[in-house]
Parts: sequence; C-alpha cells; structure tokens
Amino acid sequence: MAILCILRRRRGALSSVILSFSIDGEMLTARMPPNMRPAVGTELKIGIDPTKLHLFDAITTRAIH
Repeated sequence: MAILCILRRRRGALSSVILSFSIDGEMLTARMPPNMRPAVGTELKIGIDPTKLHLFDAITTRAIH
C-alpha cells in the first residue's frame, strides 16, 4: 500500500529519521532509514507495510493493540 503525503517536519537521528506528514489534514509520524533526507514541503509517496504499523492513542499516547 502506498500513500501520497506532504512532509511537514523532519527530525534526524543516527539510526533513523522521524518524518511528520499530513494526509487529509491529519498529522502522522513515521520512522524512516537515516539515508532518507527529503526537504520539508516535499510531496512523498510512502509505502506502508501493515505488519510493521504501530498505532498510538493521541490522548494517552498508549499503543493500540
């Protein structure tokens, strides 16, 4: 599954890059490999592996199982 999104924020780390992006006005966050360095404002096509998807409650920040 792949989605189109706009990169809104990027935080770097040695082992991964945290991307914040919006889809239909909703902000989402994804961890990407460190070699991914797109500029903020870039339109991205992101592939999603449902077996590696982690969801969290926005209020409690607890994982949704």
